[in-house]
Amino acid sequence: MKLGIRLGLLGLVAVVLGGVYVSLSRDTEPTTTGFLYTFPSGDRLEEMRIVNQKGSVLLARKDGKWDITEPGAYRANQQKAGLMEDFLLALPINRQLESAAPEYGFDDPQATIEMTSTSGVRKAFLVGNLTASKAQVYLKDKDSGRVFVSDLGSVTQFDGSLDAYRDKDIFSVDKHNIVEFSYFVDGEKQVTAKRANGQDWQLTYPYEAPAREIEINEFLIGLRKWSAIKYPTREQLDYKGLGLDPPRQALEVVDAKGQGQRLELGAETEGLRFVRSGSEEDIAGIFAADVNFSNLGAADLVFFQPLKTTIGRVASIELTEADKSVTFELDHSTEPPRVTANGKPVPYETFVSFFVKYIGLSADGYDAAATPGEQTLALKTTYLDGQTAQARLLERDAGSKYIQVNDQAGFYLSDDKVALLRDRLDAALAAEQ
Repeated sequence: MKLGIRLGLLGLVAVVLGGVYVSLSRDTEPTTTGFLYTFPSGDRLEEMRIVNQKGSVLLARKDGKWDITEPGAYRANQQKAGLMEDFLLALPINRQLESAAPEYGFDDPQATIEMTSTSGVRKAFLVGNLTASKAQVYLKDKDSGRVFVSDLGSVTQFDGSLDAYRDKDIFSVDKHNIVEFSYFVDGEKQVTAKRANGQDWQLTYPYEAPAREIEINEFLIGLRKWSAIKYPTREQLDYKGLGLDPPRQALEVVDAKGQGQRLELGAETEGLRFVRSGSEEDIAGIFAADVNFSNLGAADLVFFQPLKTTIGRVASIELTEADKSVTFELDHSTEPPRVTANGKPVPYETFVSFFVKYIGLSADGYDAAATPGEQTLALKTTYLDGQTAQARLLERDAGSKYIQVNDQAGFYLSDDKVALLRDRLDAALAAEQ
């Protein structure tokens, strides 16, 4: 009696399990689902191998990003890789055929696609010939041998060469949000600039100083044009011939998320510059006209203006030379302010002409081995709140002066700027009323 009950229960379990199996089979049956394969919910691919008439390419996902790992290490076109993954996870079929025929083209397939998902599912299929309509293609599952027909558009992205799957964008970082860069020539760092407080650019190498915003922004905008025009073949990877052994120039960039990238630039050939942007072999040619490092010298980017301010903040300005001293005082009780020089009225417009050159005194460069000489001119601004800003011009050479602030005198400016300031000063004093 008990044995009969047990056998009955086992039979019931078998029936239930069989029903579940049939149900699950139906849920993954291509002719039922309309897709070649059915993956678990939320499953993604971690590898895609494409073998076609143009070669073999293996793409692998790492940290959520696709890379090409065979036949070499290259950055992959993320948009194209994502599109291929989406198609493979839900590759639509139109119908199943009874059997394979030679004219289907599986003896010499147009492509063989292999994939592995994060859950461990492995699938592979062959892409055969076009159907008579030329709008559909034959597919064959390698494991079961079953043959299906699918729209051609579902598999057209699998007929490309290695170059078709590479990233044409030279930058792997966010090129629209670069916050730091360093420029190298023949392996020697020339300059490093970093964006402080999310807006202002500062030089941090070879010295620390405010940097020119317009020049840097124009340079960074120019980088956005860099795009792969040509890829040298593996047989053409003559690093010395391409000017990349060693690279002539290099650029290291960091984006707002902290992602960094080094780009090495070689020689110009037929209007192209070759750039290594990833692995040793990840090289592409970009238009040489889009590469411009001409304004990346530290002296070109420095923007040291210690006296920069606005008239509305100024109470007085004092200039002291060896033989004379001039003090401009501003009375802000009127509009525009009343201005006097050593107590004598000065036309406001004339003072403004002088003031523009005064606050615009900017460094032309930096001398790390500074040995300042005698003082030639002292400048002092007193603000309405009582604070002051001071600078001293010290002898440097026949064509320039050091501009010393807070006992530091590495920055220098040309004598032409100083001469123009003196001219405007003389004009203001000559216009005393």
